[in-house]
Amino acid sequence: MQLLTFMFLWSCVHSLPRVSFNVNNYGKDHPAPKPDCEKFCFSQEPQCKGLQFGDSATPPFGIDACRCLTDPVPTSGGLVQGRLWTPTAPNRKAVETFLGIPYADPPARFQDPTARTPWQGVFEATNGQSQCPKVPRGSSEQDCLIANIWTPSTQRREKLNKKLPVVVYMHGGSHAFGTSGTIFSSGFDWAAQEDIIVVSINARLSIWGSLCWRDENGNNLVDGNFMLKDQAFALKWVYDNIGNFGGDQNHISVSGSSAGAYDIWTLIQSPQLKVPIKYAYLQSPPLIPAMVKGGNANVVVDTFLSAIGCTNGTSQQKYNCLMGTSDEQIWAHTSEILTAFTTLATQIHPTESLGPCYDPTLTTCSAAGCVVSPSSWVALPSPMSIEQYPVPVNAEAVLFSNVQHEGWGNVWAIFPTPLPNAAGTFQTLMRGFSLSTYSGFPANITNAQIATLEQTYFDTNNDLHEELASIQDDMTFNCPIRVIGDGLASQGKNVYKLWFTHVPGFVEDGVESYPDGICDADGYICHAVDPWFLWNTRQWSKWTDFEDRFTSEDVETSQAYQNIVISFLKTGLIKGDAQNTYLKAYTNENGYPSIQVTNNGVALGKFDSYFVKQCEFGQQVRVP
Repeated sequence: MQLLTFMFLWSCVHSLPRVSFNVNNYGKDHPAPKPDCEKFCFSQEPQCKGLQFGDSATPPFGIDACRCLTDPVPTSGGLVQGRLWTPTAPNRKAVETFLGIPYADPPARFQDPTARTPWQGVFEATNGQSQCPKVPRGSSEQDCLIANIWTPSTQRREKLNKKLPVVVYMHGGSHAFGTSGTIFSSGFDWAAQEDIIVVSINARLSIWGSLCWRDENGNNLVDGNFMLKDQAFALKWVYDNIGNFGGDQNHISVSGSSAGAYDIWTLIQSPQLKVPIKYAYLQSPPLIPAMVKGGNANVVVDTFLSAIGCTNGTSQQKYNCLMGTSDEQIWAHTSEILTAFTTLATQIHPTESLGPCYDPTLTTCSAAGCVVSPSSWVALPSPMSIEQYPVPVNAEAVLFSNVQHEGWGNVWAIFPTPLPNAAGTFQTLMRGFSLSTYSGFPANITNAQIATLEQTYFDTNNDLHEELASIQDDMTFNCPIRVIGDGLASQGKNVYKLWFTHVPGFVEDGVESYPDGICDADGYICHAVDPWFLWNTRQWSKWTDFEDRFTSEDVETSQAYQNIVISFLKTGLIKGDAQNTYLKAYTNENGYPSIQVTNNGVALGKFDSYFVKQCEFGQQVRVP
């Protein structure tokens, strides 16, 4: 039977005229599809079992599936052709994947994105693993501005007879690394379960995406925010093209993790985003102040130029030196760059040093609110400002989520040995290295303010790692979200809060926690663990030892978490429990309710009053 299955598939794809194309090495010559292939995938699913395919990340790393080519789909760049997959996993339905579709031309250095030059023939969209240049180089390539699409199959969509809601996902990675083509960005499982389309996108990274530079006279040498510009350009591409894949251009929601969530928060406030956003889900967003043009942004520039040897002359001469330095020459200075930015982390938050760039000349704020120039990409320097200086937000509802111990892994990564808890040590640490790295506080924080922090957080029974981690939890994650909740409520927006407090089973047994060493302490739920559950990574994971560590409880948690988030991105509402009680919006009047994903299932709760004092203090210190 397996031989017959193989012969049928072979005849489907090799007995037809070939369509030749060659688009910048993205595709290969491939035959056109035949309708019988799709019927075969649906009608002969049992025969597909054992046929393993691992194109890119979808289905990730060898899921049992039957695949055929899709019909060509028109886009603004030309025709694209993807794969049809029929999963054999329980309760999963057929999915079409279109991976690596270029939404823009290869970007010129420090220039805005431009529309993709149309190609001839049919683009084979089966490889979505392109990664934009970064330091260190890795698998970087310049032609990296791509979109990956996962959509319910044509047959499923035809039965529904309606356009489907769309989610555009932006990956994390501290603005310095990451790609849309991994199991942490794969929308396959969502599209296999639900009537929803998922799109993940690449944008420029590191200095290629974030460098922002003003000369001695305050003139822009490098305008900056190319990463945001790429993301906005990709969203417009989705808006213009997603209808051809079965999506509803009037129901485009956005989701992102860590730095990707930070970018979403920036974009939905930006006058430059021209696409209406339905709902926004921000997963563990590090809501720190943006770089300021001519201020700390120039500190980043000077650090980078020093590392690559462009230090002589005026700003224009240094700029000319930079533009004359190839990417290969930049990568040759990887060691110097990493060393320089490690040192910079003692002055500027590491995400801030490669993040969006705020232009103070384009926003004027008063107690009554802010007037933001239409040309501004970043409306506010700090999310902690929004309660006093609200700006319009381009989303009908917003869901924020955090894990229970966001800062724990970061603290132990920098301080791998126990920290003494003697009086005075806290002051030294807060005044020095950890000040900006973990808390996001300004460098001019006063001794009296540090003393207040010490009174609030210091506990002689705890190692100082806990104090430093708690400060980052509150000032970078918890408190900005609380302040934003009040600010958005004043605009009539619904804001919701989710806590991910599930302790994974693979942490409890005392073995090393995650494959990448994200968190090394037994029982802690650290930053960046939740994407493993949101995208059902366990089912698709290529790390068999990691997969084996998932318990049945972990699997149930993953499904519950997915259900909550997908439901929100489709409806803008949160079903709070098994009785379908809807969660109230996250405001002071409602007592800051939240939903928790725990080891015992889903529970309703409230934002702990513990945070009141910390957040009031943090806002006082951080508001510009």
